[in-house]
Amino acid sequence: MRRYNTPAVSIMRRQVISNPPPPFFSRCTIQWQIALLERVGRIMRWNVVLPAVGGDGEERDAFVKTRVLEWIGKPQTKYIILVLGMVFLGTSLIWDLGANVDIYHVLNTGRFIWENGFTREEPFSMHEGLSYLPQQWLSAAIFYAVWSVSGYLGLAIFLYLILAVAVWVAVLAGCMQSGSKVGTVHVVVAILVFLPLCLTVGFRPRVFDALAFSCTMYLIQKARIQKDARYLVPIPFLSCALINLHASMWPIIFMVGGGFFLAALVRKEFRFAGRLALTGAASAVVLLCNPYGIDAVLYIFRSMSPLITQYIGECQPLIEFWFSLVGVGPYFAFVSIVIILIVVGLALSIVFVRRGDIWLPVLWAIFAAFALWSFRNSFFVLLVVLALASQWASVFFRDEKSRFDGNVVLPVGLSLVFLFSGFFASPLVKGRSAYEIVESNSGAFIVEDAMPRFGKEVSDLDVYAYDGSYLEFAYRIPCYYDGRAEVFLESLNGRSEIRGEIVGLGRREDQGRTVSFDDESLRSFIEKYWFDYLVLSNGGLDDAIDTHLMHAAEGLGYQTVYEDEGRKVMARPE
Repeated sequence: MRRYNTPAVSIMRRQVISNPPPPFFSRCTIQWQIALLERVGRIMRWNVVLPAVGGDGEERDAFVKTRVLEWIGKPQTKYIILVLGMVFLGTSLIWDLGANVDIYHVLNTGRFIWENGFTREEPFSMHEGLSYLPQQWLSAAIFYAVWSVSGYLGLAIFLYLILAVAVWVAVLAGCMQSGSKVGTVHVVVAILVFLPLCLTVGFRPRVFDALAFSCTMYLIQKARIQKDARYLVPIPFLSCALINLHASMWPIIFMVGGGFFLAALVRKEFRFAGRLALTGAASAVVLLCNPYGIDAVLYIFRSMSPLITQYIGECQPLIEFWFSLVGVGPYFAFVSIVIILIVVGLALSIVFVRRGDIWLPVLWAIFAAFALWSFRNSFFVLLVVLALASQWASVFFRDEKSRFDGNVVLPVGLSLVFLFSGFFASPLVKGRSAYEIVESNSGAFIVEDAMPRFGKEVSDLDVYAYDGSYLEFAYRIPCYYDGRAEVFLESLNGRSEIRGEIVGLGRREDQGRTVSFDDESLRSFIEKYWFDYLVLSNGGLDDAIDTHLMHAAEGLGYQTVYEDEGRKVMARPE
């Protein structure tokens, strides 16, 4: 075989022989590395790609190859590879957008913020004069900015990149406790936990909650282990950011700090506990740094209602929600995996408590209780479980197998498989979500039909849709109700109990698994608002109430004016 013996490759060959191979090539022979360099030297044209390096082509050849090998050998490289792998995994799950219509009212809020600034009056629904506090205003503005540039696919990649960083920070927090470096076993643990995290967090501003949670946990760990209070300085800034990104989640910072504070008291580390108390006080003061002041801080307390916790599945207690899903199939399996991971966290906590290490176990106890109270909060305890698992892996896998070496091919390869299988199976390949495909035809019909039929502009319509988030965002059609459930509570809007009205249309039996409807109540409901259009489901989750509404509307003279596989549009008598 003819060897590629340029001076540049000779230089690289001498460097490989004289210097120990970097970690990434730890399982490769020196001869294989030399052969690889010869191949690289044959196919790469560095003198064309990087003319700014200077010197002749052979010198540039050697310079660039040296830099490539140095970059591959750096510890930071494994961080980049892991984050990209998890982004691929998350992006492969973008089909979740089709079942999560919350993204549309978030985008709608973001667009309104960019176009009109802050508001105190609800601007999207058909109801007038409702008080409104967009508690996710900054998240919504960021979402809309990203979406307007890159569409749904770009937004999905952006959100899962943030979540991947949150996962990686949680891994580092766990490794820090044992004083070890990140290894292959941590990669496997991170990816295993990342999958249920994607489905738990969803396509929502919760990604910022996860990032703030992990960063707070990491910074407190760093301050405690390094005995350096400077690491606590960023926490008030995280608190200020979170009150603007997701106002109802500001207590998370204090729950994490409170867990470490309690552990410090138990271990009689009073100096560290005092520093945490000062950090908490500063974090509380900066909560007022938001456009809505104290109202944003109190939002979480006014938004708690049985009308939310009892009738929205993910807001129910974890075990109750799990039992309600028996027989549902994939979603029941998903929630079961979450419960299993929480139990794994319990086992790991017991192991570390017996070893005298209570820091992360205390956090697990707090956030496991938080998840048991509401399934929606389960992703926090999953991040704690991830930190515990990383710490456990660091303690029990201290041999060569835990190094981050050529085994990176396995997780990244699996990530790519998930990426392409999910990507090509998703409607987002065409730039549209599954829900958008269902709703868009009915929305386009209403826009074209409103003026000829009723002589009304679209903005003057009164439209019933069980969740009008997409119609409000894509066509600016005012709807009776959308995904912002808490906005329709009288305790928040100050005017009308709309959430209670729609819940009261059905009578729930068998612990909420079955719902019965009274046709007379439905007719009274339609007569009260005399909707211009009813957008009803032609099958799916909303089919139960929509079927009864259709029969009630027919008795009042409504007629079907549009119908496809997903939606049926009924118009009132002219």
